[in-house]
Amino acid sequence: MRPIKFKAWDTKNKCFFYPIYEAYNGKLSEIVIGMNGYPCIRDMQGLSGERSEDFIIMQYTGLKDKNGVEIYEGDIVSHKCYNEDEPEIATIKYFGETNYPAFDIDPNPIEESNGLSWIIADGYIEVIGNVFENPELLEEK
Repeated sequence: MRPIKFKAWDTKNKCFFYPIYEAYNGKLSEIVIGMNGYPCIRDMQGLSGERSEDFIIMQYTGLKDKNGVEIYEGDIVSHKCYNEDEPEIATIKYFGETNYPAFDIDPNPIEESNGLSWIIADGYIEVIGNVFENPELLEEK
């Protein structure tokens, strides 16, 4: 069974809590879901007092890039597929809201299939940043 991991972007302090949650065989650590449905960061003494609305949660895809770096939604990646000459820049997204319950890249060069799967299998992918700390990487697209 693969671990299910999340990280959180703290919108107030502009930093990541990484990883904030890890589940494996039912073990939970470092995060609780508040009564409002939002995550609350927990330290060894209990709730940290941080407002849960200040956190944006991103899930681990279960995949790693060519350097062994874990790929999370919100990551910005450089990828090359098939016989492309130049690498492209894309964002990792979860498309569950659009009736496509999977992680994929956006934009997807292989519209009729999961581009992330194809790239992992037939090319290379490298995490070069994330949408919060490196938005300028997306402007270059």
